[in-house]
Amino acid sequence: MTSVQSLREFISERLTAAAEEICSHFEETIVQYEAELSRQRRLLDVVLKPQVQAQTTVLPQYYLRNQEKNSSVDRADAEPPQIKEQEKESFSRREQLTGHARKHAGTEDDISR
Repeated sequence: MTSVQSLREFISERLTAAAEEICSHFEETIVQYEAELSRQRRLLDVVLKPQVQAQTTVLPQYYLRNQEKNSSVDRADAEPPQIKEQEKESFSRREQLTGHARKHAGTEDDISR
């Protein structure tokens, strides 16, 4: 073998080894990316599609708390109209008394004239 052929063979072997190493790293990277994508898809599935079983155990407690809050809010909402009605009644009583007082004041003015 001549030195040129030896050099050519050596370079060919080194290039083949380098190409094999590059392909091996490339394959490992693809496997890692696929594993990461799979992990992220599972996380998205958990977030976007919660399990029905988990909802049924959490929902009644949450629902009961909201029912208690809503019933107390309903009671609070029911009270202001009563207050408003009482205010209207006292206002109409004041008007009646004021109107009655004006009538009497008008007759007293007529009498003094």
